[in-house]
Amino acid sequence: MEVGYPCDAFMSTNVNNYRHIFSFMLKFLLKLQFHSMLKRQAGDYWGSCSGRGAGRDAIEGLGTNNSDATLGVFKDNPLLHFKSQVKNMRIGQGYDAHRFAADRRLMLGGVEVEYDLGLAAHSDGDVLIHALCDALLGAAGQGDIGRHFPDSSEEFKDIDSRILLRRVVDLLHGMGLQVHNMDCTIVAQAPKLAPHIPTMQKRLAADLQVAESRINIKATTTEGMGFAGRGEGIASYAMVLLDE
Repeated sequence: MEVGYPCDAFMSTNVNNYRHIFSFMLKFLLKLQFHSMLKRQAGDYWGSCSGRGAGRDAIEGLGTNNSDATLGVFKDNPLLHFKSQVKNMRIGQGYDAHRFAADRRLMLGGVEVEYDLGLAAHSDGDVLIHALCDALLGAAGQGDIGRHFPDSSEEFKDIDSRILLRRVVDLLHGMGLQVHNMDCTIVAQAPKLAPHIPTMQKRLAADLQVAESRINIKATTTEGMGFAGRGEGIASYAMVLLDE
């Protein structure tokens, strides 16, 4: 008589049954691995706070009815409360463009760039800072730079745009918002801007009250296309993240 093996029953099942078995085993293994990870992280955290041996009983109590011990481990562990540690963030984008004009200084990112032409504007025409202000105000839900610093006001005639930026930052701080980081792009066929970018980053970091590593500025051309490519002016794009 031919002796059957236990696996014969499984071999005779259809594909769907295999899928159910595999799905069940995968979920079980994932749960087991996750449970093990929680115990290990809780143990590392408890050991770093109270000594390697302290709290061992509480850790061994994870997954049991020892709710007090379990709560003691989970209560202050940031690894197990990651969601509560994540700050709410806001994102904003800004854009500005100005045409070239004679007898004007060319200001970009708070830096005077040597060039034959400047940018026509009511203020000093710093398109980078103007785009940045719009991005900050947009993220905060506070309109745009024209709403706060209208070009119809003599107060802002030829004003240093860094002053406007500092006022925007003060407004954000008053709302409980902090700048997380910024990323900007200047679009200009000329002049060459790469040598000036480090100084721009330093000054904008000071005005935004963040580390220089959180400030990124790029410069690009349009390969002769569009108004910037024809040398008619300069544009700038800005993206920012704010922490609530």
